[in-house]
Amino acid sequence: MPPEAPRVKARALDSNLQMAHGERQPTRGGRGCPHPARFLLLPLLLFVAGSGPARADTFAVHSERTEIAIDRESGAVVSLKDRQTEREWLAPGGGGRLYAITLRRPGQEPLTVDLTQATAVKVRRVLESVQIQVEAHGDLPLGVRVNLAVDPQWGLLAGRITVKNKTNFAVQAVRFPLLTFPARLGPDADDDRLLLPYCDGLEIHNPEANLTGERAGQYPGAASLQLLAFYDGGGGLLSATFDRDGHRKLLGAERAGEALAPLITHYPALDARAEWTLPYPVILEAFSGDWQAAATRYRAWAERQPWCRTPLRKRKEIPAWAFQPAFYYAVSLRGQAPPDGGDRVERLAEQIAAYRETLGAPVVAMLMSWEKHDTWVTPDYFPPYGGEAGLRALTARLRQEGNRSLVFLSGLKWTLRKQIDGEQFSGEESYRERAEAWAIVGDDGQPQRLGQPEDDVGEHAQICPATPLAGELLSEAVRRCQELGIDCVQVDQIVGGGLPPCYSTTHGHPPGGGNWSARALYALFKRLRQEGRQRNPDFLLLMEEPGEFFIPVLDAYHARDYAEGRWPREGAGVRGVPLFTFVYHDYCLGYGGDSAPLNTSPERANPYQHALNLVSGKLPAGAVWRRWQPAAEVHGDQVALLRNALALLNTPAGEVLLKGRMLPTEPLRAAPLLLRFPGAAAAEERSYPALPFACYALPDGHTVRVVANLGSERQRVEVPIAATGVPGQRLSLTIYVAEGGEVSRRTDSTFTPSSYPVLLSPLSAAIVESTPAGIELVR
Repeated sequence: MPPEAPRVKARALDSNLQMAHGERQPTRGGRGCPHPARFLLLPLLLFVAGSGPARADTFAVHSERTEIAIDRESGAVVSLKDRQTEREWLAPGGGGRLYAITLRRPGQEPLTVDLTQATAVKVRRVLESVQIQVEAHGDLPLGVRVNLAVDPQWGLLAGRITVKNKTNFAVQAVRFPLLTFPARLGPDADDDRLLLPYCDGLEIHNPEANLTGERAGQYPGAASLQLLAFYDGGGGLLSATFDRDGHRKLLGAERAGEALAPLITHYPALDARAEWTLPYPVILEAFSGDWQAAATRYRAWAERQPWCRTPLRKRKEIPAWAFQPAFYYAVSLRGQAPPDGGDRVERLAEQIAAYRETLGAPVVAMLMSWEKHDTWVTPDYFPPYGGEAGLRALTARLRQEGNRSLVFLSGLKWTLRKQIDGEQFSGEESYRERAEAWAIVGDDGQPQRLGQPEDDVGEHAQICPATPLAGELLSEAVRRCQELGIDCVQVDQIVGGGLPPCYSTTHGHPPGGGNWSARALYALFKRLRQEGRQRNPDFLLLMEEPGEFFIPVLDAYHARDYAEGRWPREGAGVRGVPLFTFVYHDYCLGYGGDSAPLNTSPERANPYQHALNLVSGKLPAGAVWRRWQPAAEVHGDQVALLRNALALLNTPAGEVLLKGRMLPTEPLRAAPLLLRFPGAAAAEERSYPALPFACYALPDGHTVRVVANLGSERQRVEVPIAATGVPGQRLSLTIYVAEGGEVSRRTDSTFTPSSYPVLLSPLSAAIVESTPAGIELVR
């Protein structure tokens, strides 16, 4: 369910981390959370690759591509330049503030200071770095040291900040670096793109026109990784944090008058330290190309982090059945009764069997609205709707017919009040008796109460992940689900591993930020997975939306690569890009979410969403929720695309599509499609490629190129065969074309670089598989 909606605020304070939720089939409320970290980051010394021939009044530091210049008197950044293109990235005066430090003052408004208020500023060169030393900010005894250099391991321009706090107030937030760029990069803003790591990934086209206020996500949480980029056809600038330990931060961008500013705010724990140093570098680096070029730079760092120790093809701890092509089907136990009579729960098994027959693949039934009281009422889940015997009979029949079952838990929420069919449910008494002492505490020192009774998730509290109750609630719920025959459990509404900060002083963790919350949640996921496997070796643990830090302790994640025009990709100018897939597809498995369409509508946007799941390497999915939607009545275009996707995944090339690394591609040439996405917040007509296309590869050179034809005419598609090594390499080809759910196969060969023609009918799909000639694949 959609968690955090994009926020629009001028300042990023800790309270901003509590995001509002968007809407979806009965949407579930706020999910945002940090990231558990289990490895300590060793201090990284920064040195520079070179110091530029700066003006006499500045010190400069440069990497091979990027140069930053600092005013010797004020410490302000006066230039941030791409050395290759000579593009100046700073807006006029855009480096004067450099940082913004927020002090928490109990009983008063927070106080924020920046470089413009600094006194006794000293700027000097230290070895090959530039250091800015601030003794105070007016009468406030708050010192700062900023170090700008080139990271010796990655060769990229990097910055760190240290705060020396002699005030009586704790440091609550540190925004660094605080720089502003022109909102328009060149004469024409139409090709300007802003890349954000929000959930699966998105771009804002023409941010000058389409970014208002702030759009950001918490990391760990709705920000699934730590990369931002701003670019056009003339090049780009990426901003990233290289944090391997899951420290709480906010990542995004904001409009600042006529300028645009990356939003990178760090949240330390509110401890008594007089000195705090940012425990990871912040990267600023120019690049050529589009979002894929920025993501390639980030991946070079990411694949050396603890969460990338084992690629997906070697993750033997994940049960083999998880990789077998299946259709994930979201259907509620509550809802419309079958029109020909009978009990809905009793009839679901036959409906699910019909989907298996229609699509030609096993079904993983996402059994929604299964909870005792109502959808998303938690943690009093049992007995489930319809009774334990009814649900146990349903899951037993599903397994008998070769299908599986999945349920969602509402994260660490505790429902306090909720309107259900005109009456109000109350969980207040049980909350006071058992949970209030363990609930997440807000900045005001009181247990948080979030949402309203009429919301989908109702008014609720959240249990702090560092408390014993957090483990007890989820562990007990998973055990009870397994006793009912459930195969998979998704920890929902903790989007990407994000939870609000907790300011309790009695839970055994530092109040506020830091990485304690991420570490606690990581340990909790690890425990749930181990316990579940002990009871059933085929058990799967999943999470809503991706989060890089949690890859090793999850079997798969709920993706939304299909969700164009709605959360998390709603808004003018917003388009999805498979950013998380590009960086991590060969390390973690995803399935196509709980809201991809299954209906009677002929809108082309419906099968298009299934095509996006296919080319993003996700297991196919669809949803009816409370509707009674027989498979025979689903529109033929949707069925055709789903059958073809599942058929391709069942070929030998399907393994590469699920486990390979996503490679950079260019859009295929074809007339664009103009689509309106049902359920989108704004019913704008959007332009999309008629031939969705992607490419995946294994380390041995085994490569697949996947394409679907969403146009209305039969097309000859020229599938590019790029040279990955020396041009002129001979490749053996296997071409799979799926049409009407049946796959034709032929073989051929070619030399790189080249293209290979494939004829595709509307709604058909194809994979062009290649291996270096002379290598025989074991099928």
